[in-house]
Amino acid sequence: MQYRITTSIILLMLLHSLNCESQPSFSKIFESSKDKITEIENLGYKVIHVDLDILSSDEKEETRILLNSGNRYIIVACGDQDRIKTVQIELYEVNENKPTLILNGRDGVAPSGSSVIDFKPEKDNNYLISISAKEFISGITSGRFYLIVVSR
Repeated sequence: MQYRITTSIILLMLLHSLNCESQPSFSKIFESSKDKITEIENLGYKVIHVDLDILSSDEKEETRILLNSGNRYIIVACGDQDRIKTVQIELYEVNENKPTLILNGRDGVAPSGSSVIDFKPEKDNNYLISISAKEFISGITSGRFYLIVVSR
């Protein structure tokens, strides 16, 4: 089941890199991916966060999110295949506005240079997700990344 949901998420994100202009509208992205979102939700998961943005070689993108105890979260990030070879995600717990690293994304558990975190928090808390590019295609210094968080 873990591989099936992760593969579904990756396929959803890769749909975005097909036939998208440099600044695609979210309605176009949603339209092209609603079948995959339905498939993910039919497996008992809820899509709770989606992010699409540009990532440069010298930066990290960060997203803050509230995660609740008792739920399982799968966080997946990948880059557009023609620009970013591999992305890395890190999950930080935020207490008193100070982030503490708790998990690094696992590579190689899903296709396409993606990074995955499977996490079940012990308490309701604010978390920070950090996304960076580990490797670009030769000569490229920026590209789109896709982040999706699902819960169960």
